[in-house]
Amino acid sequence: MKKNFTIVKKNLRKILIAFILVALFCIYSTNRDFLMSFRPYYLRSYYLSYSIKNDLFKTQYVKDDNSKKAKSVPVLVYHGVVSKPDSKDKYNITPETFADQMVSLKKAGYETISMKQFFEFQENKIQLPEKSFLLTFDDGRKDSYYPTDPILKALDFKATIFVIANKVNNKEKFFLNKNELTKMKNSQTWEIQPHTYDGHELIQIDKEGRQGYFYSNKKWLSNQNRLESDSEYKTRISEDFAKSKSVLKNELSVESFAFAYPYSDYGQDATNYKDAKNIIINESLKLFPVTFRQYRDGSGYSFNYPSGEYPFKRIDAVSYKNGDGLVKKIQASSEKVIPYESDDSINYLNLEWLRSWGQISFNDKKIILDSSKNGNGVLAFLDGSMSWQDYSFNAEVVWEKGSDIFLVGRYVNENNYLSLHINKEFIRIEERVDGVDHVLKEMPSNQFSAVGNYNLGLNISGSSVTGIINGQVIIGATGISKNISSGGIGFKVWDKNPDNVHIELSKVKVIKV
Repeated sequence: MKKNFTIVKKNLRKILIAFILVALFCIYSTNRDFLMSFRPYYLRSYYLSYSIKNDLFKTQYVKDDNSKKAKSVPVLVYHGVVSKPDSKDKYNITPETFADQMVSLKKAGYETISMKQFFEFQENKIQLPEKSFLLTFDDGRKDSYYPTDPILKALDFKATIFVIANKVNNKEKFFLNKNELTKMKNSQTWEIQPHTYDGHELIQIDKEGRQGYFYSNKKWLSNQNRLESDSEYKTRISEDFAKSKSVLKNELSVESFAFAYPYSDYGQDATNYKDAKNIIINESLKLFPVTFRQYRDGSGYSFNYPSGEYPFKRIDAVSYKNGDGLVKKIQASSEKVIPYESDDSINYLNLEWLRSWGQISFNDKKIILDSSKNGNGVLAFLDGSMSWQDYSFNAEVVWEKGSDIFLVGRYVNENNYLSLHINKEFIRIEERVDGVDHVLKEMPSNQFSAVGNYNLGLNISGSSVTGIINGQVIIGATGISKNISSGGIGFKVWDKNPDNVHIELSKVKVIKV
């Protein structure tokens, strides 16, 4: 009897060991990619997600009022989430900072949307809650996924990752592979869209061997000692877009419709081919109705408005060092409500007043505009005011240097706006449409000395506009172009001599008319 018990005990031990080994093998097989890619700092994200879940029960998060609808939507972009970014690292962020930013957005009432929702909003097909945002990641890196996924799940946030298509079947440790991307796609947390096929690599662009961006430059053909022809360039670009789309369809069963230009390169900084921008935009839009670039200082409003400019803009969230900073930026760039007073926005002035060109600075409640070094002027505008239509606005202006000053209304972009234009010779109501200036009304300005202290104003209603100086209506015009039926406010100063521009603005006020 004792012998039989000993045999049974040995067999049970073997069975238990076998069971444990099988279980471990199953766990390894299921999580092989995670285990092979594992970095110890990933554990910090799981601790953070646990803390977030606990906090959800203790903290009353702000709930977005769904009755308030968005007029514009911000898009955030991240790259890698790493253990400890280098001090000069502009692209990566720690798990703690990422979690802080996401939790801060959640607490402020913001919720993520899908790429489809973003597209349909831009097409005016759907409405979205006021505090909606699109969350994106670039390159298809492992450290974009593993350190963020538990945090996103804890907050019930969704994200889109733009992948380099020629890395989908790679064996590199840096990029997500096909199995990982498939798991992400099936998780309901992630969407997959293409970033490029070969376009993340630089190419030779001249005989001397200089390197340049793949999309915005013609390629130097060394074996033929020449640049690509126009048709060769167009074929190379269009084929790259098509390959990035087909790889995602064939390998991941993803029907892609969005594309993020690598390096935010859509031909705007082309080096050796001036027509690159038009070709890139036209060829990409044939396959992708939604295309993205990074927001750059001087590139217009921060958020994306329906039927607005292509490519759509993404805000680099890494440049805001914590959650409070990011939320403050989002709030400062959100749709402004009339009435508006700059004195009420003293804590946001440096975030909500943006430059198109020139220099902008702030001193207490003053907005100070100067030309850039060796520049001839400056143009600044109020972020979040794009959808304004009929309004009256005025400001105290200390005009110290510059031959011409413009009080700008219905500002869409630097090529489309109204203005009250003043210099020593004339006062005009002007409109700029698609970069072409039109004078709607003009009068001599003999009674004004130009440089000095003024209260300047514009009153805009429908197709009519009046210019106001020191409380008096001085000039008026009708027949405003339908292309500028709405838009925000701004200021522009110019002088033919470089470094000769300086004005100080205060008490900027806007009311409805």
